[in-house]
Amino acid sequence: MNRLSLFVIAMVLIYPTTNTIASGLSLDVGYLGVSTEKVSKQKAKVLGFDNPYGSYITKIWPNTPAEKVRLQIFDYIYGIDNQFAERYKDLDDLLKFKEPGDVVLVHFIRKKEQKTVRVTLGQRSNTFYFNTDDDQKGFLGVTDDCGCPEGQIGVTVGVVYSSTAQKMGLKDGDIITAINDYPIYDWADITTAITGTLPGRTISVTYQRNGRTYSVSDTLKSLKATKEGEKAEKAYAKPAFLGVYSSSITKEKARKLGFEDAHGSYVSSVIPKTAAEKAGIEPFDYIYGIDEYRVGENQDLGDILVKYKEGEEAKVYFVRKGSTQTKQIVFGARPAEQRASTPKDECEDPFLGVRNDYRNFSEKGVSVTIVRNSTAEAMGMQNGDVIIYINDHQIVDWADISIAIDNMKVGQPIKVVYQRNGRQLQSSRPIKSHCETQEDAEKEEIIRNSEENSQITIKGREGSTIRESRVRIRILEPTTRDLSNLAMESKTRIERDQDLQVERLTLNNTNDPDRVRISFRLVGRGDTQIRIYNQSGRSLYNYELDSFSGVFQDILDIARNGSGTYYLYIKQNNESLVKKIFLQKQ
Repeated sequence: MNRLSLFVIAMVLIYPTTNTIASGLSLDVGYLGVSTEKVSKQKAKVLGFDNPYGSYITKIWPNTPAEKVRLQIFDYIYGIDNQFAERYKDLDDLLKFKEPGDVVLVHFIRKKEQKTVRVTLGQRSNTFYFNTDDDQKGFLGVTDDCGCPEGQIGVTVGVVYSSTAQKMGLKDGDIITAINDYPIYDWADITTAITGTLPGRTISVTYQRNGRTYSVSDTLKSLKATKEGEKAEKAYAKPAFLGVYSSSITKEKARKLGFEDAHGSYVSSVIPKTAAEKAGIEPFDYIYGIDEYRVGENQDLGDILVKYKEGEEAKVYFVRKGSTQTKQIVFGARPAEQRASTPKDECEDPFLGVRNDYRNFSEKGVSVTIVRNSTAEAMGMQNGDVIIYINDHQIVDWADISIAIDNMKVGQPIKVVYQRNGRQLQSSRPIKSHCETQEDAEKEEIIRNSEENSQITIKGREGSTIRESRVRIRILEPTTRDLSNLAMESKTRIERDQDLQVERLTLNNTNDPDRVRISFRLVGRGDTQIRIYNQSGRSLYNYELDSFSGVFQDILDIARNGSGTYYLYIKQNNESLVKKIFLQKQ
């Protein structure tokens, strides 16, 4: 949904549906021929209306008594004859005892001047109809940015491409204070002013920018003409590219992090030299809006970004460490190709040395077990400790731990806040790499199993014996970037929350050098899918089971594809687990 669509919806919702014919509901009641709305006491005070219970004219209907005596939009009617509006007496009440042909005095305020006009009331016509052709209506081309507090003149707006407002020179964030010399207090006033001006007529706008006041005039376009102009302009435009890897979050995680809206995008990493990096977007930022657009059940960040093009400026709304912030951004162009990044060498890959302790769930963070000789062990962490912050970022799930570590470099200090037996502890150390961390029990077990099974004897053509070299298999936790690249390359939805409970996962060699044996146990029960992807996102193995629980075993022939990086994806019901597999044939 683009800005034009949002504006059309807003116009439909704002068009008055009450007091549409401010003359009573039956045909024998005196008919004036206006649409009106009530105003708040605050708005009445700002506009200088002593009586806050009057009726603000939003439309004058053709061939009616109101048009004949030249009543205007924005006239504020506060009395008929010697009767005046009160808390429970509006314009309809003042007219309900009047009949067609009665001559009445209408008391109103126009531009802060009190006036009275004599009107001969008419009879409501059965031939009256509404004009439903929105495309032919006047369209200024602004959207409500909700930037000005109630109690003062002015509405902060966004600007639609190829519109009258853009042609006038208005920009996002300008504050409109008057249209055709009528003061603008709220969005309803903008709607009234625009619907009261026909396409092709001149419309004047007074607005403020950076504390200065400007006045401009131009011919008002129709909505149809604006759409055509926008379509022609965007036909040659390159789509905008923000430059972040991000993920959605659950309602429960949003609650824990204090986010009001669970439909935003949680940034896991920022792509170098992109608009996001230049604007200062960081991992763990929670993006929930751009300009006047907000994420929701039917609109995520990707839906919003398609509304923009390369080179356009916008304001990004996000939450960082509990604080709502904004950044001005200039979008770049989406690269022609986005390839998965080359995996880091183990000596360049930061490694804290913790594993997810699925057996001990914690409401406040992530319970972990500790790898020997790791950074975590050097900090004094122990099995069962619950990590609640890393580098001042709140940790809710394992994905947060991955984000925090993935965005570090080996040797940088990592600060971890964790709980043990109800006490909160804190420690900081330079983070080690994988290759610096020795005695990784899981890795040793996998390598040992591989070594024990990799000495394979194969008969050659001449009857000679060929001893196959070692095949090493390493199972590691994927980084958040790995998950993002896998989702992009495989065109498969990869869940960020890796919360599927998988026990005793092993990958061992067989007597065939191109085949490996996989084994694991699923604690839960449900429809299950097991996939193997290569680094380019191509599916090499796909196995589906109905209502499965227990031990799974199979033979995989992925080794015939050679040394490289592979991904194991296990999904059961709505939970999943991804593991990165390094396979090395020597």
